[in-house]
Amino acid sequence: MKSSERMLAIGVGVAVVCLIAFLTFRYYSSAVDAKLDMLAQKDMELQREQVQVNVGLAAAKKIREYEARSLPPKADLSRSLYQHWLLTTAHEAGFHDQVVTPGPQRVVPDIYTQLTFNMTGKARYEQVVKFLDDIYRIDLLHRVTRLSLKPIKDSKELDVSLTLDAVSVKTAPDASALHSRPSKRLKHDSAEKYQLAIVGRNIFAPTNRAPKISGLGRQSGTTNSAVSIAAKVSDPDPLDSVKMELTKSPSRDARLDRDGRLSWTPRKAGEYEFEITARDDNFPPNISTEKLIVKVSDPPPQPERVVQEKPVDEEPKLAFDQARHTMFTAVIGVGNDSEVWLHIRPTNTLLKLHEGDAFEVGSMKGTIREIGSNEFVFESSAKPTKGQLLLLAKGEMLERAAGDGQPKPVPTDDNKPAVEKPTIENPATEKPAPEKPAEVNTAEAKPADEPKEEKPTTTPEVPVDETRAEAKSAETKSAETKSAETKKSNGTELQNFEDIILAAKLPEGYSAVKQEIEGAGVVLAVVKEGAGAVTISRENRNIEERARRTTTKAYLNGAVKTWQGKGWTLKTKEVPNLEEVDFDKPFTVQLEFIDAAEQDVWIDITSFFSPRAHLVQVISNDPAELRRLRAWAATIKPVPLADADSKPAPAANTPPAVEAN
Repeated sequence: MKSSERMLAIGVGVAVVCLIAFLTFRYYSSAVDAKLDMLAQKDMELQREQVQVNVGLAAAKKIREYEARSLPPKADLSRSLYQHWLLTTAHEAGFHDQVVTPGPQRVVPDIYTQLTFNMTGKARYEQVVKFLDDIYRIDLLHRVTRLSLKPIKDSKELDVSLTLDAVSVKTAPDASALHSRPSKRLKHDSAEKYQLAIVGRNIFAPTNRAPKISGLGRQSGTTNSAVSIAAKVSDPDPLDSVKMELTKSPSRDARLDRDGRLSWTPRKAGEYEFEITARDDNFPPNISTEKLIVKVSDPPPQPERVVQEKPVDEEPKLAFDQARHTMFTAVIGVGNDSEVWLHIRPTNTLLKLHEGDAFEVGSMKGTIREIGSNEFVFESSAKPTKGQLLLLAKGEMLERAAGDGQPKPVPTDDNKPAVEKPTIENPATEKPAPEKPAEVNTAEAKPADEPKEEKPTTTPEVPVDETRAEAKSAETKSAETKSAETKKSNGTELQNFEDIILAAKLPEGYSAVKQEIEGAGVVLAVVKEGAGAVTISRENRNIEERARRTTTKAYLNGAVKTWQGKGWTLKTKEVPNLEEVDFDKPFTVQLEFIDAAEQDVWIDITSFFSPRAHLVQVISNDPAELRRLRAWAATIKPVPLADADSKPAPAANTPPAVEAN
C-alpha cells in the first residue's frame, strides 16, 4: 500500500474514532445533566417538606402554649371559675357594686371555646389601673376587648364597664381551678408604676393640690398641766379627705387624735418642737408638714388652801338588811357578755346583772362596772361609800363589799395610773389548753390562737378579809420560824416565803400575800400600790419533762392574749427559742405593752419546773420600780421539795395560769 493510501486510511480511522468518542461523551453528559436536574428537583421538594415540618412544629409549640394558658377544657366549669375570679379580683382592687354577666360564646369544634364576659362596677381611677394590672399579671388565655370609663358627678369614682374574652382549649389538661402562673408580658414589675404613669396624669380630674395646716406656730403651756392644741386643716380639692399624723414628737406621751387635736401633759419646763403632717387620699397623695413649738414654763406657786371635809351623811339603819344574806353565787357567760348572779336568800330570788346595770339590795346599792371570772366591781351609790369602787368575790355576801361599815375602795392615784394587782383565776373555771398550743414566735406581733377562755377581768384589787389577813400573817411568822434556817445564794441571804420560794428580803414598801388555789396550788403576790407587782405561782404537781414545752407555750400565749383582751397593745417582746430551752433551768420572757391609758407597762415572765411547776411574773409601768423588782425576782429559788407542801395533784390536765391584769 502506498504511503498516501496509508495516510488516508489512518486519517479515516482517526476521524471514526473521534466521532465515536464524541457521540459517547455526548450521551454520557446528557445522562449526567438529567441526573443533576433530578437531584436538584428532589432537593427542592425536600426543602418544601422541611418548611412544612417547621410550620407544623411551630404550630404544635403554639398549641402547647395555648393549652398551658388555657382555662379548663370543660366550658361550663371554665365559665363559672373565671366569673368568680373576675368578681374576686375586682373586689381586691377596690371595686364595689361589681356585676359580671356571661355573654355569648363561640365554639370551634374539637379545637376551642371562646367565652365572653361583661362586667360593670364603680371604682376610682387608680383602682381601675390596679384591676387591669391584675388581669394581665396572670398568664391566662384572656384579653380585655372593650373598656368604658365615665366620671360620676361630685365623686372621685368612675362608672366602669368592660368586656373580656377567655378561651378554653379542648386539648388542655383537666383542672378544677384556674392556674395562677404569672405573666411575663408586662413591661413594669408592679401596679404602682403603672398607677404613677397613668393616674398621675388623670384626664378626669385636675392636678392634685396639697392640703394646708393652720393653727400651730408657737404655743405655751405649764408643767403638769394638760396642753390641748387643735390644728386646722383644709384642702383646695373639695373631694379629698385628709389624715393628720404626728411625725415628730419630743415626748412619748403626746397624742394626736383623728381631728388634729394634740393632747400632752409636759413634766419639765423647756421648749419642745413637734411636727404634724397632713396627707390627702388622692393619687398620688400630696403631703404638707408644719412645725409646732410649745414653750413650757413652771406655774407660779399657789397658796395652800385648807379644805375641810364635810361629814358623810349616814344611811338610816335597816331593821333587816337583806345585803347580809345576799350571796354572790356565779358569773355566767351570755354570748360575749358576762352576767353576775346574786342569790337573795330571804326572798329566795335570783338577781341577774350585767355591766352597767344598777341594783339595790338592802343597804347596798350601786352600778356594775366590771365583771371578772370570780369577782365583780361596782360603783357604790350608798351614802357612806358613794362614788367609790367596791369589789366582791364569788362566795361572799354582798355586805362584805364594804366590810364592817368601812368601804374597801379600789385604790387609785390621781397623778399616776395605778399598776393593777394580779388576779388569781379559779382553776375550776379554766378550760384546758389544747394538746399542741400555738408557739410564741418572736417573728410575730400577735400570739398564736389559743382555746377560748372565760372573759379576762381587770380587777383593781384582790380583797383580803382582815381576820383572814391576820391569820395569814400568823401563818407567815410561824412558817418563817419553822424554816428559820436562812439560805444564801451568791452572798445574799434568802428568806423562806410561805414555804413557796426562797428569795432576798422584799424591796422597801412591798408586802406579800399568800392565796391558796383549791386543789391546784398556791400564789404569792408581792405588791406595792401604784408601783408594781410580782406574782409567784406554784402547783401541787410536777410537770413531766415531755410536757414542759407545751405547758410553757400555753402559759405564755394565754398571758399575752389576756392582756390584749384588756385593750393593751404588744409593743416589743424578747422570747427565747422554746425548742432549744433547757427546762431544768429558769428562763425569762420580757414583754412591753401599751395599756388602755396609753402608758408603757413592762412584764417579765420567768418559768422553771424544779421541783414543781413555778411561774414568776413581774409587772410595772415605772422603769425604776421595774429594775428593783427584776433584781429581787432574780434571787427567787423554789423551796426544796422536802420543805414544800405535799398536796395532791389537781385533776386538770393543764396547769392554772396566773395572769397579771
